[in-house]
Order: sequence, then structure tokens, then C-alpha cells
Amino acid sequence: MNFIPKRCTALFTFFVFLFFSIAHLYSIESQGQNEVEKIVKAAQQFYQEGLYQQAIIEFEKALTLTGDDEILTSVYLSLSLAYFKSGNAKKSEDMLRKLFELDSNVNIEESQFDAEYSMIYKKIKAEYWFSIKNGSDGREKEDRRIIAKHSQKPKKKKNKLLSILLIGGVAVAAVLMAVLFWQEGGTERRGNLTIFNRADHYISVAIGTLNTRVEASSSETLTLAEGTHVVVISYSGQHADYTVEIFFEQTTSLTWDGFDS
Repeated sequence: MNFIPKRCTALFTFFVFLFFSIAHLYSIESQGQNEVEKIVKAAQQFYQEGLYQQAIIEFEKALTLTGDDEILTSVYLSLSLAYFKSGNAKKSEDMLRKLFELDSNVNIEESQFDAEYSMIYKKIKAEYWFSIKNGSDGREKEDRRIIAKHSQKPKKKKNKLLSILLIGGVAVAAVLMAVLFWQEGGTERRGNLTIFNRADHYISVAIGTLNTRVEASSSETLTLAEGTHVVVISYSGQHADYTVEIFFEQTTSLTWDGFDS
């Protein structure tokens, strides 16, 4: 007759054990989070003091201790800035690429950057802005899904309604197929040209019938057909011609430092 109390005792013991196990895991996770925050804070202090190598060491350590996307986003940007300040532009660009791989839509206030780093940031950002291959594949799959949906025969209700639906479905499918084939066959292979203006004044840029203006210490990214293009840079009655090669789904850079005096 004692089996009921024993069963209750066993269940109570199990739930107590489960509660303390979960509490212990939560405590470990909280401690780990606090440790990461301390490391990041120390790294930021090193950066503010101009000790960029020490800051890099601490930021790299933080990367190995967290999987939190919000913290990783901040650390990747901070690492990029620290590498840039230490003179390692390549590693600075690598950290920015990791940042955009983590979140391609990340929105950062660029007013905190100086002009040279801003150019690097915009260059890497442009790489991901115009990496539309996956988006194009998704669009093509969606178009084909719509075509398949409208191509399906409707359920039989009334003879007259069936005929109307069939005709309408075929018409819609035909239009979508025509649009899809036109997109696949008529769209040019395109790439990107990023123009960096390092002069202390704006410049006017003409490429064929395309005209744009690039402000001083700024940049502009243009999408062009694959092939060779002549870029005409003008300012205050002076002109300079450059020949650039555009490659499919790649970004070409052109840096303008000003007219020779």
C-alpha cells in the first residue's frame, strides 16, 4: 500500500533535479554573457586609447565566446575599424565582409567614419548590394511557381465556367511565360563600377548617355553592361577620359584624385 507515496516522492525528486539543472545552465549562460561583455568593453577601451593591436586581440577573443548575432555585428565592425587604424586594410575589408555575411541588410550610421574608411565601407557594402544572383534565382522560381499555378486545370463546376477559367488560365500563363522568356533572353549581363572621388570638389561623370555627379570625398556605384566603357570626368571646364572594363556580377573601382596641376 506504500507504492503511491513512493511514486510521488520519485516525481518530486525528479522535478527538483530538473529545476536545479535548468537553473545551473541558465547561470552558466549568464556568466558567459557577462564575460563577453567585459571583454568587449575592455577592447573598446583599448581602441579609444589608440592601442589597436590589444583591441584586436580582445575583439577576436570575444568572437570565440559568443554566438549572439547582435554582439557579433558590433564586434565585426569594431574589428574592421581596429584593423584599419592599425594599417591592415585587407583584414579590415575581411571583417566587413563577415559583417555583411551575417546580416546583408545591416544599417550603420556612416557619419562616424572618416573619409578613407567610408570609401572602404561603401565598397564592401556595394559588393553585397549588387549580389543579386540569389535574388534572381528566387524571382525565377517564384515566376515559374505562378505560371504552374495558373496553368493548373480548375475544378469542374459548370461547363461555361470551366471554359472561361481554362481560357483565362492559358492567357495568364502565356503572358507570364512571355515576360519570363523576355527577362531571361533580353537582360544584359551587368556588373558594377564604383567611382571614388578623393578631390575636394564634386565631379561630373558621363558614361555614354548616363550622367551623374559624385560629391567631394564620396563615392557612387553604377550598374553597367558587361564590357568596355569610356568614363568622362569633368569639373570646371576640364575633362579626363578613362577606359574601364566591367565584368559580369563584379565590381570595378575607379579612383579620382583630381586634375594634374
